[in-house]
Amino acid sequence: MNHLGIKIRRMRLLSVAPALLLLLCTSGYARTSPCSESPVQLPVSVTDQTGRPVPNLGIENFTVTEDGQPQQICRVTSNDEPWTIGFVLDNSASTASHLNWELASITGFLKFANPKNQYFVMGASRPPGLIADFTPLSQQLAAALAAVQPGRSTALLDAISMSIDKMKTAEHSRRALILLSDGGDNHSAHTENDVRSALRQSSLQVYFIGSPRWDAPTIEQRNAIHEMQDLTSDRGGIMMSVTSGQESAQAGGAISVLLRHQYLLAYNSGHQHDDRKWRSVKVTVSQPGSPHAKIYSPTGYYGTTR
Repeated sequence: MNHLGIKIRRMRLLSVAPALLLLLCTSGYARTSPCSESPVQLPVSVTDQTGRPVPNLGIENFTVTEDGQPQQICRVTSNDEPWTIGFVLDNSASTASHLNWELASITGFLKFANPKNQYFVMGASRPPGLIADFTPLSQQLAAALAAVQPGRSTALLDAISMSIDKMKTAEHSRRALILLSDGGDNHSAHTENDVRSALRQSSLQVYFIGSPRWDAPTIEQRNAIHEMQDLTSDRGGIMMSVTSGQESAQAGGAISVLLRHQYLLAYNSGHQHDDRKWRSVKVTVSQPGSPHAKIYSPTGYYGTTR
């Protein structure tokens, strides 16, 4: 796992130009060796130094260790399959001036998304709740989002928890949460540890687009830098810090394209798949043409979520 560091280092946003979308035509291949009956399957994203997805990688480009022990990778696939995406939208009073940035992130994501995706939107103001229920239609999302108004205090962690539960009935097996916020939380019953534990027992990936700052006026917003960094890196996602609506839209588009180029690594683990124990996993990548490639993958799994 390639961490972005304790101090936020803004990832260079993808310039999602038409030429970049040609990468989508390279997905849909597999390089294989014999797999066990029930291999561990790990989602992995690889980007070059500009933030663009690195295509056409195979078994020979990856190594995996589980609890420090090398593992046999038996299959690497990259297919542009539909996702269920949950947008967790911070519509609290603290984001009133930036709400249009968050909406721009969703618009940017939808512009480059798989047309078969399924979506929902969860609001994070107190009390948190659905803004838009499961839908494959961007028009329905747009109509629901057009009516959003800033609320009161922030319950971001509670909204994430509700989204985790919501995902249990999602249509697609590939699932991700995209958090849109300044990160500050001042009214959640759930703690960061509660949410991290629930996420680890799910198959969800987590991404964050927002504007948390080290010099933010409240301690909640300053602490959010660490919390959002921890949640995204733990689940194989990326934290993107933005300073404008244009950057927010670019960030949304970048994540959308990245998900459409994600690899799925399968490997044979000698551990029981139902022992309920946490297995620490580390993935590394070697690609001569991209010496500064970054890799994003979950830091592990429980036996029951293998």
